[in-house]
Amino acid sequence: MQHWDYYWQKTKTLNSFAEGEQGQGYHGEVAEFWQRIFAEFTKGAKVLDLASGNGALAVLALQSNNHLDISASDKADICPMQLFDKQSQQYKYLQRVKFYGGMPSEELRFPDENFDIVVSQFGFEYSEPEATLQQLYRVLKPGAKFVALVHHKDSFISRDCVIGLSVLPLFTKHDGLLDKAREFAKFCQQLQQVKVLSLPQQQLLKQHSDLLLANFIAVQKSVTAEQLEWFNLVAKELVSGLADWRSNSTEIIDKLTANLNFFKCRIEDQVGACWSVQQRNVVQIIAQQVGFSASSSILETKDGKFSWVFQLSK
Repeated sequence: MQHWDYYWQKTKTLNSFAEGEQGQGYHGEVAEFWQRIFAEFTKGAKVLDLASGNGALAVLALQSNNHLDISASDKADICPMQLFDKQSQQYKYLQRVKFYGGMPSEELRFPDENFDIVVSQFGFEYSEPEATLQQLYRVLKPGAKFVALVHHKDSFISRDCVIGLSVLPLFTKHDGLLDKAREFAKFCQQLQQVKVLSLPQQQLLKQHSDLLLANFIAVQKSVTAEQLEWFNLVAKELVSGLADWRSNSTEIIDKLTANLNFFKCRIEDQVGACWSVQQRNVVQIIAQQVGFSASSSILETKDGKFSWVFQLSK
């Protein structure tokens, strides 16, 4: 859970797509899907954003229907108001959301029959389904709905994450590129004690720099065409940290290493949470056993298959 706590507390983003264009909120077909859902509700309707992260869906709900009463819960220790100040365009919406960090979906601390709708985007599937469904049945009013977008095993997002997981070990493994970058940083720190480098020291620095660059190029050439975008994305951040040998340090590389390992953990969680058709069927049966009417479909966007649409009625 530490990798999620760190992400939500340190990353100025509303959702788990900080690395992409959706980092400050949902757009396109995804936003349109949710806008249709939120437009149905009258003034004062009570909404819960389940497994909310920093509140992307809660913000979109208020942007779509300014009269909603929004709560947001997450197992992680979320506190988005510490990240977004009054100059942020999201601030006026975030300050109206009641955030509940440290609240697992399986242990919702809300009264019975409290919400007109519970929504979730890429959150519900991370929880234990039976316990969470029982909680949802308890907190929803009679006739209320649960609507979730759930990671699909065959979506373009999931396929891309699987590719990413094949690339990240090239950096994080023993004697991988991060270890080599750390060795270079350690060498740079030794030279930083010298005010003016001698010619032999300059030559030695160039040799170490050229060797590190050759290692990067060799690994880059070894990846497939579909892995290349991921490799370049990660390498760009690492290389920027190595650019100035005078300020380079093992502390910088250690921080990059920790961040990349957290990133890897988040992607592993995401891939592990994706639903296949069989998993969808299992959860749908559990929902029906709990007492819900259940249905599901697939949300398509211009980029292809995006997610499952999982809908329950009490």
